[in-house]
Amino acid sequence: MKIGNKLKELRVANGYTQEELATILSVSRSTISSWEINRTYPDLSMLVSLSKLYSITVDQLINEDEQLIDVLSNESKKNHKFKKIIYVLSGLVFVLALIASFTLLHTNNTTKNSIQQYEWADYADYIETINDSYFYKKAFISEIIDTLPNGAETKLVQSPIKNTDYITQTTLKIMRNEKNTIDSITILDKKTSEQQLQEKFGGNIQIEQYKTLQKFNDVLEDTSSEVKYKKKTGEQLVFLRYEDESITAFFRTD
Repeated sequence: MKIGNKLKELRVANGYTQEELATILSVSRSTISSWEINRTYPDLSMLVSLSKLYSITVDQLINEDEQLIDVLSNESKKNHKFKKIIYVLSGLVFVLALIASFTLLHTNNTTKNSIQQYEWADYADYIETINDSYFYKKAFISEIIDTLPNGAETKLVQSPIKNTDYITQTTLKIMRNEKNTIDSITILDKKTSEQQLQEKFGGNIQIEQYKTLQKFNDVLEDTSSEVKYKKKTGEQLVFLRYEDESITAFFRTD
């Protein structure tokens, strides 16, 4: 008996219309009709569903239809070949992924090992450049201490000669993460304007601020007893810093 005739008998015997059976199997009514007139055949998964619905084995469902058995046999062979192709492609993808990972790792290690010294440009996101000098939070950078990918310590030094305004000088320590990107910046040391001028001129450094240049000139021309006393005790002007319209004067005292 052809599979189509058997499917129709089983459907009728179990009290299903084509529409009801189509709904149960999630297919169209025309698909059920096509099976029953032997125009098309159910695939293997659908045969399993039908056998469960009618409480028979798949073998009982198809054993009298040699043509369907041949179709299923060919389908099984095709599926087996397809599975082989999938396995081969999966293996190939895995091998390519390993090669790509190795290449990327080798490239990263080569790049890391090729870094012998950092440059000021490597810190461009964290420091400020003014007149070819480098500053961190408005402080003149005297030194940056960093660590190369190979673990060696490296330093960038900026000559104090460039710090013509005796701005506060600072030494920075760079902390990096596993990816060798900057994680944090620590200020190791600071040297104020007074400390720098004291190293250069000796004595003690005192600071006086004036709102305008005229105010400062008035003090220089002052002949009062107070000013004469300061001159007599050895007070000496060592540096002037102009900030907008104001003046900051640094005096050395004995």
